[in-house]
Amino acid sequence: MNEDTLQQQIEEHETVEAEASSLEKALQQLWEKTRSAAEVIAALRTEKNGLEEKVKELEISIAQAQSNILSKNIEVDQLRILVDSLRAKESSDGTLDAKEKIELQEKIRLLIEKINAYL
Repeated sequence: MNEDTLQQQIEEHETVEAEASSLEKALQQLWEKTRSAAEVIAALRTEKNGLEEKVKELEISIAQAQSNILSKNIEVDQLRILVDSLRAKESSDGTLDAKEKIELQEKIRLLIEKINAYL
């Protein structure tokens, strides 16, 4: 009977060792998957931060472009008023004197330069 008990204990010990080895392998796989997931998460966080920074830059760029457009619209409106007043003045007496023509040419030249600078 001692021999049977000894044999049974050996078999139980081998079973426990096999289960322990299996458990150790499973824990090792879990550890590797966890480490891999942590690396992916870190990379995604870095990418997210970069994208958030790019969004901020683009929002600033959009705000500046909108401000420039508003400024240009105001200039265009002022030019329309100027042109309308010059047309009214021209139609009232028929001609512009030399000084008025030079002033008008200078204003038009400056406007063209400003418009070209934004294009």
